[in-house]
Amino acid sequence: MNQLRSYESYYRPLACTVAAVAALTVGCSSPASTPPSATPASSDNTAILDSDVDAGRAMDTARNGAEVLLSWFPGSDANEAAAADRARGYLADALVDRIVSAGAGKPAQTRLWDRMAEDRLTVQARCTAITAIPETARTIAVDLTCEQSATELGRTPLEEISRTVRAIVTADGQQIRVTAVSMSPSEFDGEA
Repeated sequence: MNQLRSYESYYRPLACTVAAVAALTVGCSSPASTPPSATPASSDNTAILDSDVDAGRAMDTARNGAEVLLSWFPGSDANEAAAADRARGYLADALVDRIVSAGAGKPAQTRLWDRMAEDRLTVQARCTAITAIPETARTIAVDLTCEQSATELGRTPLEEISRTVRAIVTADGQQIRVTAVSMSPSEFDGEA
């Protein structure tokens, strides 16, 4: 990639590629203006967390899981599913397996991934938790704002995409894991 490319020549492919890779990494669905909860919240907003459920830890799990899931490194990752595999520490195994299987068999997406790897572009995500609402005694809906930045190795960001993410976090014994994710713009709405 010896020649200089204009911002516009990167803009369209990056926007399409970031959306396509996110879609590949986490599946496809119809767009929604506000991500719906995969598990209905208590109708009167009176759910109270069990005393052993750490809401702060649940928010951290949601934020960290979303950042890993929305960040990818085609120069070093074997394929598009690597982000979901990296997020296993934060996501329930069933959710990771569903995300990975949803991305299988999409050759057009793989070509985009290969192109991004060839151009040595990466996508980094930074997320901020906005709200955390108990849905049940052991489940919290965490709403996040995530900024994804596509960059060329060692350069300034070429494109930024803002997303709203809702992560459903469930406490099961000592483990706190994301069991469902929804996004706007929406590439994936699913649960474990």
